[in-house]
Amino acid sequence: MSSGKVQGKVRRFMPDCLSVTARAGLMLKARTNSVANNAVFRPYPRGLRVVRDRCSGIDVVGRIPTNEGASQLRLPLPGDGTNLSVIMAPRGSADYTLTVTIR
Repeated sequence: MSSGKVQGKVRRFMPDCLSVTARAGLMLKARTNSVANNAVFRPYPRGLRVVRDRCSGIDVVGRIPTNEGASQLRLPLPGDGTNLSVIMAPRGSADYTLTVTIR
């Protein structure tokens, strides 16, 4: 089992990106806590990449799923390697704590 905790702040449309590297078949459990309950964790499928745009922001390149994310989720990791996820605030901004556990 591996686990970690990250703290940060996000503004609407300016997510924090993170990557999780693990083996296929392991279970990822993620939970975000924020004062206004407006920080969510959103995993992306394999094959996406993050690039900087002209305005010093970021763009995710590839087919993006339509779900908005969740403050708490549990999902199996699809394959060996690195998976991209973001923390975002669907409304306003959020100071958050993210706890991730992989087993």
